Amino acid sequence: VYASDFELGKLLNNKNLNKTSLSVSVHLEKPTYGKIKGVAEGDIPNFDFKGYSYKDITLDVAYDGLQVDGVLNVDDENGKLAVNGLFDLSDKEQPILNFTARALNIQLDKLNLAEKLKYSYLSFVINADFKGKDIDNAEGKIKIDSLDFIREDKSFMMKEFLLELSGVEKERNIKIESDIINGEINGIYSFSTMVAAMQETLHPYLPAIIKENTRNTEDKTNILAFDFQINNTENLSAIFKLPVTVISPAKIIGSYNNILNRFNLEAYTPVIKAGGMNIKSGYVRITNPSDSINADINAFVVGQKEAITDISIRAHIK
Repeated sequence: VYASDFELGKLLNNKNLNKTSLSVSVHLEKPTYGKIKGVAEGDIPNFDFKGYSYKDITLDVAYDGLQVDGVLNVDDENGKLAVNGLFDLSDKEQPILNFTARALNIQLDKLNLAEKLKYSYLSFVINADFKGKDIDNAEGKIKIDSLDFIREDKSFMMKEFLLELSGVEKERNIKIESDIINGEINGIYSFSTMVAAMQETLHPYLPAIIKENTRNTEDKTNILAFDFQINNTENLSAIFKLPVTVISPAKIIGSYNNILNRFNLEAYTPVIKAGGMNIKSGYVRITNPSDSINADINAFVVGQKEAITDISIRAHIK
């Protein structure tokens, strides 16, 4: 198969795509009593995506009717990417995705992926091994090793980020381990309906801010508890210019029950910086034990010349 400056974007009616050129050798066979099998191998000299033309792409893919197994390499001047993976549809209810991706010096601004991140370079290694049709029934692991992000004269490095999804429908678990954030979510939950469920819970208290939910969430239960610790984020906050910087490890715990329409959120922040202020011994608790939302906020704000202001706020919303 050969094509030069083929207008793929027009064919697929996709504004992010434009022209592509390729030279690929394809071999297919159809057994009398079997599925189509085949291999594709070749080069893609240029591939336009979001206004940038990627150069020097090679692929080598095999398909046996149920599995796609292959390698994709991008050797562009503004970033290199190597992907080796398997997508297995042998079990349509629990398809398997297993891949490794290595990225080196991805320049997000020049690739038009994040134009505001000028003079930035991203490198990482991802290993993924999981099964499932969607995030609500997925099981497995996604691990990011040696993530390096450089922006101008600042840098951020994360040695490891591990996301584990496990459990059956009535007892699910999400676990995160990393240099920055550690914690887990346990319970019965459906991410596809959680936003709508929370909207339904909060609308009676804040009708002017939160619109009434019009989606049916009665067939989905969201009863969960979460517990997270956020470690020092000074480098992360500096490179992404975040409004909040965690200095000492902060703790966030809580729970949500959409059947009873009850929630609880507690945050402990020993030392953070926010809005130009140094905040110590911060504590926030938001609950709705009955027909109102109760909020308690306590903190010490350290100002100029180490002057300390004790802040204590208690609020009720009905």
